[in-house]
Amino acid sequence: MTLFQPIDELVRAELVLELGIIATDFDGDSTTGQLVVIAIDGNSPPGGETGEITITEPDLVPNDYPAIGTVDIDVTAGIDRLDPDTVTIDTQQLAALLAELNREVGSGQQSLTFTYDSATGVLIGRLANGDVAVQISVEAVQGANGQDLVVTTTLTQLLPLDHLSGDSSGGAGGGSGNSSGFVQVNGEQIVITVPIQANDTDGDFLDDPVVVTLTINDGVIPAFGDDSGASITDPDNVPGSGSSGENPPISSATGTIPVDIGSDAINSVVFVDNDALAAVVASLTSNGRPVTYQVDDNTLTLFSQESGSPNPDTPAQAILTVTIAENGTYTVVMTDAFDQPVDTNQVLLPVMVRVTDNDGDSSESQITLTLIDGQDPSGGETATAINVEPDPAPDPDGNSNASGYPSTLSTQWVITAGADRLLPESVTLDPANSMP
Repeated sequence: MTLFQPIDELVRAELVLELGIIATDFDGDSTTGQLVVIAIDGNSPPGGETGEITITEPDLVPNDYPAIGTVDIDVTAGIDRLDPDTVTIDTQQLAALLAELNREVGSGQQSLTFTYDSATGVLIGRLANGDVAVQISVEAVQGANGQDLVVTTTLTQLLPLDHLSGDSSGGAGGGSGNSSGFVQVNGEQIVITVPIQANDTDGDFLDDPVVVTLTINDGVIPAFGDDSGASITDPDNVPGSGSSGENPPISSATGTIPVDIGSDAINSVVFVDNDALAAVVASLTSNGRPVTYQVDDNTLTLFSQESGSPNPDTPAQAILTVTIAENGTYTVVMTDAFDQPVDTNQVLLPVMVRVTDNDGDSSESQITLTLIDGQDPSGGETATAINVEPDPAPDPDGNSNASGYPSTLSTQWVITAGADRLLPESVTLDPANSMP
């Protein structure tokens, strides 16, 4: 028996043909019999081929998405022709793959919902609003020899993905990835293993699935540009003397430290407490009172402590507030003066800032605030005091040497402060204008 092409054993692993035969000799005598032909299914397609796709997340601003990678894998047939229409993600492992993707991969700290359409061979991860974040497609064509397959897998990333490992907070709906299973996340990479199956024309599966490894590298982390700095001058202590007639007066200023968005959206821009800031604030006073500070996310506040207050629980007065936005612009508002050194008339306040994206990637830089001494007290106020000498007053005995001396008078006037409080204990006669 000669077999010229494979036979599709669709129901069982062997095909049994029972053929009736007649044997006749030269005398014309004949007899009947039966020939049983058994065609046993040949080797199943081995499978086990592998392929890899590696992409790196592009910049979000300017928007360079989507990122696309593709790989073609030649899959060798067994004894029967492989059918390209049967290529699909392995149905025996699909549920586990989808569960890990839903649990461990998110975008913009939002959960993704992954679904697979076997009719189109497309696996899609969507945000709650329907936006597609990532797509994996699998398709196949017959190989050039008419037996094998060429399986094409395409990875398309349309939105940033959160590369949050198991020791990170936040992430995909509060979850994060790990280093095992179909989906592995280590903080810098997301690695997805996709098992692919196919049938030959006999209905035989690949002995081992084709395995495609998809690696999505985290892109550029966010960074700061050069700080413009901000200079702010002590407000005058004269009520209503602010730029808009405020009472009490205030001073304000703005600055910018540009934020270069990397491959993921910005999650936060905050101030960071540090030794340099603490040291400068510790040396500051405001109108002779000690100064403290507090860092609260994107707000830095300096307080003036009431010196000698009879109530130790009296809250400190906020005198400088700095607020920074996610785009790196910051606003400085001052409501009372600082005591700057006489030789420089300014204080440099170093403030560290940190930018963090939705992946948890961060970088730090510094802004510098210049606190400039305000207006000096102008002086020049005058007051008049007239003293009339008293007449001598005779004593009861008629002696005229008694008098109304000493003669005393007093007067009051106001010396207007500049930006800083005037010290009462410093009032003295001006040596330059005092009588000899």
